[in-house]
Order: sequence, then C-alpha cells, then structure tokens
Amino acid sequence: MITIENISTALSADNYRPKNWEHWNRVRNTMFIHTRGKNPGEILTSRRPNEDPDVQKYRLSIYEPITKGSMNRAIDKLFRIFQNANFSISVSDELDTYLSEQKFDGQYFYSYIQKFVVRRMIEDPNGWLVWIPIGEGLTNPAVKVDAEPVLLMSDQIKVLEKGLLTWQSMDEFSSVIVNGKSQMTGLVFYSMTNNEFLKHTQFGQAVDKKFETVVVYQHDMGTIPGIILGGDLTDDNFFDSYFSSFVPFANEAIRQYSDWTAVMTTSAFPYREEIAETCSAKGCRDGVVFNHDNEEHETCNNCKGTGRVISRSPFGVFLREKSNPALGVDGDVNGPMIRFISPDVSIIEYSGMAWQTLLKKAEEALHLNVIDESQSGTAKMIDREDSFSQLTKISNNIFDEIIFKSLLFIEKYRSVVQPMNPVITKPISFSMKTEEDLIDELNKLSDKNAPIAFLVESTKDLARKRFSGNKSISRMVEVLVSYDPIFHLSTKDKQMLLAAGSIKKDDMIRSLFAYKTLVAITAENGTEFLEKPLGEIFAELDRRIQPTIDSYVTTNLIQTT
Repeated sequence: MITIENISTALSADNYRPKNWEHWNRVRNTMFIHTRGKNPGEILTSRRPNEDPDVQKYRLSIYEPITKGSMNRAIDKLFRIFQNANFSISVSDELDTYLSEQKFDGQYFYSYIQKFVVRRMIEDPNGWLVWIPIGEGLTNPAVKVDAEPVLLMSDQIKVLEKGLLTWQSMDEFSSVIVNGKSQMTGLVFYSMTNNEFLKHTQFGQAVDKKFETVVVYQHDMGTIPGIILGGDLTDDNFFDSYFSSFVPFANEAIRQYSDWTAVMTTSAFPYREEIAETCSAKGCRDGVVFNHDNEEHETCNNCKGTGRVISRSPFGVFLREKSNPALGVDGDVNGPMIRFISPDVSIIEYSGMAWQTLLKKAEEALHLNVIDESQSGTAKMIDREDSFSQLTKISNNIFDEIIFKSLLFIEKYRSVVQPMNPVITKPISFSMKTEEDLIDELNKLSDKNAPIAFLVESTKDLARKRFSGNKSISRMVEVLVSYDPIFHLSTKDKQMLLAAGSIKKDDMIRSLFAYKTLVAITAENGTEFLEKPLGEIFAELDRRIQPTIDSYVTTNLIQTT
C-alpha cells in the first residue's frame, strides 16, 4: 500500500498505476468519441482487420463525428435539473457572500458545476473534482484561504489509496539536469491527504526520478476535500458513464456510417460506357507501329498504345462510321455511342437507413428524447417515467455528492472553527412545461377550485417562463401573487366574488390597484426595491393603496378600468 511516507516509490515508477486505471481509460476514451468527436480508430479498424491499408486510411480520414450532436443534446437536457423552481440551497451568510463574489474558471459556483463538472462527469466518471486552497491565506493565518476547483482526468491520477490522492500537474514543470544541462522538463505532482495538501517536485538528474515533498497547507478536515465524479458503479468497482447505454448503438452507427460513405464513393454514381473503334492509323496493330526504317516497334501516337480510339469531333459529338460490309465497316447504326449504367441503389438506401436507425436507437437508450406529440397521454407518461428515473439518478449524484460536498469543503476552508453544513432541497420534478402547458394548468386548477396555494405557485411558474429574460417583471408577479390571492383572476371573476360576498370591497380595490401601485413604487425606487423582504414590500403597498381604498368608502361604484 502506498502512503505519503513511501510515495516517492510510486512517483519514480513509470509503470505504477492505480487499480482499475485501464478501465478508467477505456471508459473515458470511449466517451470522448461521442462527446468530443475523437477519431474512433479502433472502432472502425476492428471490424475489418485484414482491410487494405489504403482503404482503411481513407475511411479514417473522412470520418465525421455523427454521434457528437446527439450526445451534446442529451447533456444539454441535463440542465433541466438546475431549474430554479426545482431546488433550493441554504448555506452560511459568509459562504453565501463568498459565492456571490468569487468566480471559478470565470464562472460563479452553480454555473461552474453546470458548465464544466456535469459534462466531465458524463465523459470521465472516474475523474475527480478536488478543492485546493490558494491565496494569501496559505502563509498568513489572519487571512482566509480561497478555494479553487481542480477537475482531474482519470489518467492524471497517479496514486489513489484510502486517505491519499496523488495526481500529475499537466501545466507545471520543474528544473532537472539532462545531459549536463538544466531543462524545465521535470514532473510535478500534488497530493491531498485527510489533513494535508502537498506538492512533489522532481529535482536533480532527470534519470534518477527524485522528488522533493513540501506541505502546502494543513487543512485538517479529516477527509480528502475531493469528490469522485461518479456514474453507474460496476461489479469491478469502477464507474461507467451514466450515458454508457448510448455507446453500443452509437459505436455501431459509426461503423455503419463509415461503410455507407465507402459504398457511396464506390457505387453511388453511374458508370459511363463509350464505344471504342479500332485504331485506323497507318501501320498500327493493337497500339504498336513497326518502323521499316529502323526496324523497331514504336507506340502508336494516335491511340497511345491502346489500339482503340473514340471518334469524337472538336465539339464533343461522337462519330460513327456508316455500316458498309463491302468495305469491312460493320458499325451498329442503331446502338448508342455512349451510355450511362446506373448501379442498383437499394444497398445504398439500406446502408443509409441502417446508420440513421442505429443512431436513433442510441438516443432512445438515454430516455432523454423529446416525447412525440402524437403519442397518447399514457404513452407520454410511460416515456416520461423512464426519462425522469434517469434524471433522478443523475440529480442525486450531483446534489448529494458534487454540490453538497463542494459547498462543505469550501465552508471548512473559510470557517475553520464552526463550519455550517449546507442544506439542500433536491429537485422533485424535471418536467419542462411550455407557456401553453402552464396556462392550461392554471385554467384547470381554477375550474376545479384548487387551493389558492396551487394557483399562486402555478402563476409564479408562468411568470418565470414568460419573463425569463426580465427578472424584475418576473419578481413583480411573484410579489403580487403573494400579496393578492385573487391576482390571477379576471376583473369579471373578481366582481362575481364581490357580489357573492366571498371577498370584501377593500380586497377588490386592493387587487385592482396593486399592480399599478407596485409599478409606481418600482419606478421611484428602482428595481432594487423588489429585492427587499416581502413584509417590507407589502407594508409599502398597503400604505400607498390605502388612500385609494378610503376614497371609495362613500361610493358603491368601483372604477375597474
């Protein structure tokens, strides 16, 4: 077992690899074919091991990543997991402020998880997300350290033992001696233990493979501040990608597509057949002319040694001699001088349909395809159950492992004495509703006299969907539906409720003037006013609307315009 005390042995051994390292590489390289369009050399060559090298080289050179688009669409659909309405996260005030100001690789925390970590999780499930300490706090105890994420490819990992993770830095090198000269080609590794962050730097003669180890930071968390990205755990204790079901059909689609392009190149176009006549040049026999002057055989200049010529005028017109048996001319007067032979296209059509069918099956294996609108409600529900089951499994890993542990590690870096555990409410629904769906839902809830809480939340969802590009308007609707329980009803319906005695006159006036009043307040105070606590906003609305309510006390008629 490798420990931090004897780690130099592993660092100096080129052939030392963690357990299952070969499986990690296979999973990663397979997924890269479909996520990054990597050339699938082995997939194409393994089907025909005895293929002509030139043909094989040609097929590899014209390869196009036909599965990349399908895979990227599937990854993009994972972003529905991060709908704001679906989850909530509570952290300490200090961490909340830190995350609102700090960027990681140019992205705020949640955007970083969506943009970088989720994609890498699908590509390389055996890779790691490690949070390392950086900044002035490494050497100055009075300053808090900053946390920086490092996404490790599985092939970067040199040692993985209980309480020890060591990886190679791909963009750092040290000075070593090569043939008596100093060169920046030395290797640099980092290690994270349960309590320390260390750096290993190669020094001295390059061939000696010696490393100097220094402690960068003592974090004392009692665990490695890193998370394996995760996927479907196999019996051999390594992770397959959550999208591994895409691979078999996708690989076969690539093979079939390559075959189809080859068939298209060789057999998709008509063949041209031209009638050639015997060369009539003086002395030409089958392309050879005997020269009586020097008694040598020479190539005929007319037919270029072929013995056949095609009668064609300067304007591209084919000429045929008239049939005259007496002169030895036996031309086929009725036959064409040139004709085109079209090949049978059935194999081409079959081959083209085959790779498209395989690609569609690969997409269906992910359960993430858009539901066919022509399906019945029951069929849609069954398809959605498969899709939601897949999304739930991925969502649990993202929130329970990646996001929760990442927030906890950052919290422990920042608040060493009393770190606060984050509280996460995970998504419970992954349905992407359109505006039409939400409007229909509101109408059904109203018709069925659903509890007001359901109507309010559905109205909020509609506002978020409709005004996704205008946060201030969306926030105004959220405020109004919380302030006014009958906000979503039409003026006619409000008047019916008033006539029936279900609401008071004050409620009616408040509902009619709430939107206008909130717009006026926002115009005066700016959109920052909308970010205040709801209690303060409600109090200001009541204060502004009260004079209007008072003005209608002496009249029975309410101006609804």
